Amino acid sequence: MKKIFLLILIFCAALAQKCATVESAYYITISKEHLPPGRIVSFKINVDNGIIYKISKIPAGWFFSITNDASGHSDLTANIQVGSAAVSAEYFTNFIEIIKTDSQSAPMAVNAEIVITNDFVSERYVFLKTDDIITERLK
Repeated sequence: MKKIFLLILIFCAALAQKCATVESAYYITISKEHLPPGRIVSFKINVDNGIIYKISKIPAGWFFSITNDASGHSDLTANIQVGSAAVSAEYFTNFIEIIKTDSQSAPMAVNAEIVITNDFVSERYVFLKTDDIITERLK
């Protein structure tokens, strides 16, 4: 009887955690209005009080590195391997999912650094803060 109760308790805890995850999951979008014309060759995303849960699309010819720190800080760094792999601003529509950590008192913050070029000789760096980045709750 104790084993059955324990299994039910574990199941309920796992179910509660899954429900909390769905309620605190967000799509991240960077609007092309915030980016000058050109091709994206590199970007970094920093998340405070959240973890990077899923990347919806990884283009061919890119290198991605994700660090999800146990403290609730996450970093995503991405670079092209060849010039032909550069992407347009449309890539950043719902491109990652993040989950807010359990700390309800601390707000989630998302910052980005995006490197853009027109000629693969000169680069422009665009820095975006949380207010510039669209976070949309998953449905």
